[in-house]
Amino acid sequence: FLISNSKKVSFARLARIWQQTREFNHNIPALLESCMSSIKRQRLLIKAIDKSPKAGQQKTFRKTHVYEFRLGNASFSLYCIKGGENGNQNLEFVSVTNRDYLQKQFQFNWQEVLKKGTILKETTEKNLNLKIEISEPVKADNKEYYPYAAILTEPQFFLLLVPAANAIDIVSMIKKQYDEQFSKVKNRLPLNMAVVFAKRKQPLYTILEAGRKMLADFNNDVLRWQVNDVSYDDASKNTVVHLHAMRRDNDDFTHDLKWEVSTRLGDPAKTDFYYPYFCTDDTQEQQIGTRTDIFKAPLRRNDSEWRYVCHVSELQKGDSVYVTPAFIDFEFLEVPGRRFDLYYEDNIRWLRKTKPYFLDDLTQLQKAWELVSNGGLTNAQFRGLLEVIERRRESWLRENTPDDVFKNFTKHTIHAQASNWFYDLKEEDRHLILELAQNGRLLDVFELYMKILMIFELQQSYSGRVDVEGDRFAYLPVKLAFTVAPLPADPT
Repeated sequence: FLISNSKKVSFARLARIWQQTREFNHNIPALLESCMSSIKRQRLLIKAIDKSPKAGQQKTFRKTHVYEFRLGNASFSLYCIKGGENGNQNLEFVSVTNRDYLQKQFQFNWQEVLKKGTILKETTEKNLNLKIEISEPVKADNKEYYPYAAILTEPQFFLLLVPAANAIDIVSMIKKQYDEQFSKVKNRLPLNMAVVFAKRKQPLYTILEAGRKMLADFNNDVLRWQVNDVSYDDASKNTVVHLHAMRRDNDDFTHDLKWEVSTRLGDPAKTDFYYPYFCTDDTQEQQIGTRTDIFKAPLRRNDSEWRYVCHVSELQKGDSVYVTPAFIDFEFLEVPGRRFDLYYEDNIRWLRKTKPYFLDDLTQLQKAWELVSNGGLTNAQFRGLLEVIERRRESWLRENTPDDVFKNFTKHTIHAQASNWFYDLKEEDRHLILELAQNGRLLDVFELYMKILMIFELQQSYSGRVDVEGDRFAYLPVKLAFTVAPLPADPT
């Protein structure tokens, strides 16, 4: 069927979209709990007596405030649940700092160190000389908790604080759910994500601002991509579309993305003619050939020239389609001022042209780390390899695109320094490592896993590492960028 006029946007349709995305965001905490089932924790309950010089005369320890204490070489935080209001000197606290982190880093055993009669001095309010004396043996709270905090949950946004060591797993889990629920409309309903890593004492407002800047600067305008191949997967009953993707026109980081688009309704025997459509670059009837599941619609609001919108099953190799891509980026705020370096222009970050990534590129980074850390490459080899390549990139290319000379140099460098490891890989894996080394994203893999997640040895696992959990956390702002696309008027 050919439809020259599409359905207008109705309130009922917008409400359904809003409800579906709201349900998606509200289900994320439950998914997080399944992802974190192995790291449930218990808080410690601490009862103490106020031993400050002005105890009972003024409010020394205030309810709902967090205080930093030091004992030996270990520093830890306690949250006050019963303060010194009205002259009260009997205080109650719960632990904030990860107990496993303190025990591993400082050999700090809570039961042995925090005994009855132990004096603790508060370190942030030094002029008040605040201190407490533990009055009862420390005991664990019976109620366990998951180490995450949802700051905001609404249909378009989801803001989350999680341990740094689990951030990549959580991002992968959210991406998986997004691909399953929104595969039919991912070409026009992008899921943008930012991952801001920081140390535990970093001011929260700087982290929130960094995440806001990253999401706000992602340009969610439509881009024209080319269809390289279309096939049907009998196992999953999905249409597989291979797209030549770019972040902007004349982008240096063009590569192919594989999208699996569901074309079935709730009844697997019925084809979905409602949602899985792509807007093509065709404007004339003779350009569409013999395709039937098409209609005509404007690409943007108030667009004078209408284009043909084609069902995904009828896409053909060589078609140009319009896509609103989903982006992801990460940054480690070593200092608060680093957030001012986060600036994007036409979906390219200043000072780091490799960023941001398409959301689908996350699997590339994870795959690259899996190959690098498989045991065939030593820590010194990986660092030395990157140092040689990046020094030549800086001196030869500066801001220019890698040319054939630099690509050949990169290939020979890998051959000279890590030939045994490299040629033991599969051909497609060698191609991935070589591509990332040439375009600079292998350095991003090193920065993410070995610098931010603090994996100092390549054979070491990063998931659930307590030395990262206790010292660093990650802020995950997630945004569903709505673009209301036309639907066929009578999809029968």
